[in-house]
Amino acid sequence: MALDPRRPNEPEKGPILRRLNPQDDRWLAIETPESPYQIGALLLFELDAPHGAEEFVERVRAHLVRRLPSTPLPVRFVPAPFHFDTGMWCHRGPLDLDLYFFPIRFDQIGDTKALQAFVAQKMMEPWAPDRAPFRIFAFERIQSDQGPDHAAIMLQTHHALADGIGFQSIVTAVTDAEPSQTLSAAGSNSPESAMAERPPGALPWLLSSSWRFVREAAQRRRAEATRQAALEELAQFKKRPENRRARTPTLEGLPKKCSMQRLYRTASLPLEEFKRIGKALGGSVNDAFLTVAGGALRAYLDDRGLLQSLADQPLVGLGARSVRQPENGLYGNHITLTLPQIATHVADPRERFALVKQSMRSELERSDIMQKVADSDPRPFGARQRRSTPEVGTQAGNLSVSNVPGPQESRFLGGYRMTANYPAPNLPEGQLVNITLRRYVDMLDFGFSSCPTIVPDLDVLKDHFIRAHQELLEDVSSPLD
Repeated sequence: MALDPRRPNEPEKGPILRRLNPQDDRWLAIETPESPYQIGALLLFELDAPHGAEEFVERVRAHLVRRLPSTPLPVRFVPAPFHFDTGMWCHRGPLDLDLYFFPIRFDQIGDTKALQAFVAQKMMEPWAPDRAPFRIFAFERIQSDQGPDHAAIMLQTHHALADGIGFQSIVTAVTDAEPSQTLSAAGSNSPESAMAERPPGALPWLLSSSWRFVREAAQRRRAEATRQAALEELAQFKKRPENRRARTPTLEGLPKKCSMQRLYRTASLPLEEFKRIGKALGGSVNDAFLTVAGGALRAYLDDRGLLQSLADQPLVGLGARSVRQPENGLYGNHITLTLPQIATHVADPRERFALVKQSMRSELERSDIMQKVADSDPRPFGARQRRSTPEVGTQAGNLSVSNVPGPQESRFLGGYRMTANYPAPNLPEGQLVNITLRRYVDMLDFGFSSCPTIVPDLDVLKDHFIRAHQELLEDVSSPLD
């Protein structure tokens, strides 16, 4: 079968061979036991009607038997011969669902605290390379601290399969736009599926990759004048004082490495309130999110006696901006990194918002230029080099901050309406916290992840986040003096 790196593995087109791009391959090369790179979600579902908790696991299982073959999940990773090229995802054929779907009874995990501890534990369990890069845990009933009980799903995939937006496409592929009325194959272990795909032999693969490398090198030579012009544009951009990046400060007194444990918390806040803040201050929902994160970290570091040591140095966030194009398809990784400062050195929330907004605008302009400069094509033996000289830790950013769009309309799984779409984010080595948000209908659902040796009191940080949001909302809702 011929390799076509630009064909998207879209559900409606069925399984195909798909070569990993260098970003996909990087997640496999850089992960460590302390920082496995999986991407996940904790999805909550209402139980009131028409089905109860006793049917949840059975109905979800039957739904997955029917749905999984039309998703990118039932694949296996095949490395290229000698790591001459990046590897590929090949369809596995029929799955034994018992290896990937795990029902959790109420008497095992039955309340929010236990559920969050379970999610934190699973964040640190690495993917077994001989299996498909996903797993699903179904919780039949969770007692809620506030409101009615609910059911839950934890969905995990390896980051090499998809970035945040690609993961949301997987959630959409697994769920329905309307309540499902029909079930099939209940009790089956093997979803009906296409036959397993076989990669090409070593020699055809090496010849195909070599010829592609030659073509891509010729394309780079033709584009060199454009790249040089972009480099000059970048040099002029960096000369402007407002585009000077804040350096990532060192927080003395905190461990530099993460342990093998994680803490995990969630929160939900109305999208409309973040829109109101952004509009009132001439910015965006993302500006409001980063400003709230800055206020929360400022208060948290002050509690721990660490704020004063930073003086006028702001913390720096490590974020991701999507550069996905239609020809890239729905899955895979297509992002560029941003490093906005979050103005933790500023007490006034309006002033903090203005600084965050300016920093983020500069980061967006920089990333636009970098896209013209960057060379993302794979190189011969690039996959081998990534594994022989792996990256260690994170080069910049005190925390990770991500804003991922999600469904604007309700989604359903096995007839159950989804009520929350919480991220379960990974934590880069040595960082304070990962705060990721996903939109779901009219709410922003937040996932907080930390290492207990660095941020042992994640509940305190989450509470500061909620208070910083309320403070900023009240500030823009009050008339100016």
